[in-house]
Amino acid sequence: MIIRKELRAGSEKLRAESREQGANSEKLTGGVFPAPRFMLYALCAVLYILCFLIFPGCTAPGQSTDALFAAAESHLANARKSGAEQLAEPEFREAEALLVEAEAALKNGDKGSRPLVEKAHAKARLAEVLARQSKAEAEADRLEKELEKASAEADSVRKERELSESELKQESPDQ
Repeated sequence: MIIRKELRAGSEKLRAESREQGANSEKLTGGVFPAPRFMLYALCAVLYILCFLIFPGCTAPGQSTDALFAAAESHLANARKSGAEQLAEPEFREAEALLVEAEAALKNGDKGSRPLVEKAHAKARLAEVLARQSKAEAEADRLEKELEKASAEADSVRKERELSESELKQESPDQ
């Protein structure tokens, strides 16, 4: 994010300088040659962008594949504890299968194992979250029913109180 802001600020600065130098170079050369400084900046910007395109893994911060695999195993264990085997079965089974496949790829030293580990990690997290969501929704339904029951009881007590108050008023009209 910071790099993008710096790149954006640098590009705006380059545009301003190029306009200024373009005006100067047009005066000096009659508009035939672009300003040399602008060309250097443009070349640097192109090389910088190419580095991001050619080496995306080197520029992106993140976890190592082994750490990501450990996190995926942890999420899968948490999903199992949350009851994902029953509550989010398809996602849980897919995460398990992907984790087994990723583990085999890691053991074989396959360089394409990272996408498998990432997908297994995402599926394990999804299974865990779906199980927790299902439990939370069940708890919300239970509490909603309990609230309805308490509300009905409160209405009953309120009607009983109103009835008692009206009886009290009928017995003693003086007050």
